[in-house]
Amino acid sequence: MKYILICFCWLIATAAVAQKTKKLAERMQESEVLQQERFIAAVREKVLGNNEEASRRLEELAGDAPKNAPIHFEWATVLYSLKQKEKSLLQAKEAYGLDPENKVFGQFYAERLDDKADYKGAALVYQNLSKTFPNDKDMYMQQGLMSVKAGDTENALKAFNTLETKLGLNEETTRRKFLLFVALGQQEKAANEWLRLIEKFPNTVEYRHELANFYTTTGSSAKAMEVYQAIQKIAPSDPQAMFALTKDAGKKGDEVAFLQSLRGMFARTDITVDNKIKQLAPYLDLMTPQTEPRLAAEVLSCARSLADTHPKDAQAQSFYADLLYKNGQKEAALPVFLRSAEADKKRFYPWQFILIILTETKNFDELLKQSDRAMDYFPNQPLVYYMSGVGLYQKEKYKAAADMFTTAVPMLGANSTMRQDVQHQLGRSYTQLKQYDLAENAFANALANGGNKDAGVLEHYGDLQFLQGRTDAAMQNWQKAQTAGNKSDALRKKISDKRIE
Repeated sequence: MKYILICFCWLIATAAVAQKTKKLAERMQESEVLQQERFIAAVREKVLGNNEEASRRLEELAGDAPKNAPIHFEWATVLYSLKQKEKSLLQAKEAYGLDPENKVFGQFYAERLDDKADYKGAALVYQNLSKTFPNDKDMYMQQGLMSVKAGDTENALKAFNTLETKLGLNEETTRRKFLLFVALGQQEKAANEWLRLIEKFPNTVEYRHELANFYTTTGSSAKAMEVYQAIQKIAPSDPQAMFALTKDAGKKGDEVAFLQSLRGMFARTDITVDNKIKQLAPYLDLMTPQTEPRLAAEVLSCARSLADTHPKDAQAQSFYADLLYKNGQKEAALPVFLRSAEADKKRFYPWQFILIILTETKNFDELLKQSDRAMDYFPNQPLVYYMSGVGLYQKEKYKAAADMFTTAVPMLGANSTMRQDVQHQLGRSYTQLKQYDLAENAFANALANGGNKDAGVLEHYGDLQFLQGRTDAAMQNWQKAQTAGNKSDALRKKISDKRIE
């Protein structure tokens, strides 16, 4: 009887505990459901772009559930969007610390460390992630890059070597190791990276070019020529190898003889325009009207051969025209720039020179004709309207000129170097139209944009002041124009006679 009583009491007690446990589980389940609902609501605010509200909700959740990694991560991303980088870093660290095997959490935390220039810390995060994700090449690559940034070349090499072991010899890893050895000044090891890749892929010419370029930049010309000779055996028509070997052979002669030896290559159709231009590009900066005549003639001969061989190529035409223009042959350059413009009607570059040359050669009738054509192709280019206005002004069509300059003004950027020129010419046009208030406003804008040091602006503003009867002010600006560099006889007469020529 006593035993039965004890069992009965135990059953009652057990039932009571079970009931309490059930209620506790139900409360915990309700709490978790509520927390999940709050979390979803916070993320919804984030998706809707309401980052301030999302941050407020996630902060409350983080306080209630400090060990919940997803909450800390989402809050970190929201804080980053709000440009609260320090707080974002702290929350990213919390999320990663709670779940270090989560790739997304780890990468985000490493990126924030990178932002803060804690490259060593970022490298360590990627190193840990690479252990969890041993087949993810990005983890090793990022570990290597962060180690490079941290100046830890030993660990950078370890990461790249590990990646190479997993992927096999490949271009991406080779290039990283090559650049690392270059930075360390270890030229032989740097070259060896390309040699290893060439050995594995002997018919990939690009790798040999990389090696040849490296030898050239480090002064190992003989080794570079050996590489180019090897390239020619694989690819006899390789233009870079042909040019390099020809240039090497021409070193014994003068520059003119060297260019003469290259001339035939510019007439070849199996060599691209880009490769041809690359050989002549150094001469573009050197070319002036004072360039030694024999050298200038040979450079122009090669460029002419380039243009003749590729008559429909806009870049070939404009490159030849550039050289002519820089050599002072403006009228010869004009039709070549026009051919370039015809070859590619979407390219504005040649039109700039077409309009400039016509202005410089004072061919204002043609300037008006070509600027009208340019407007059809480039209706939003202020230079076209400016140049048209210059032509109209010179033809004494001052109202039409003012309209063109006025059209150009809204197209100018806030820091446009053209603003002074446009306002200057607008002021001159209004002066001729005797609309002095508008002219005054235009000159004020020109002066505010650098015209206070421009001789032309100062002189023509003085003209306006003289016409308004402000003789003393006009004299001051004419004298400033002289100081700024205008030494013309016309200006001297204005100052001495107090009149406008």
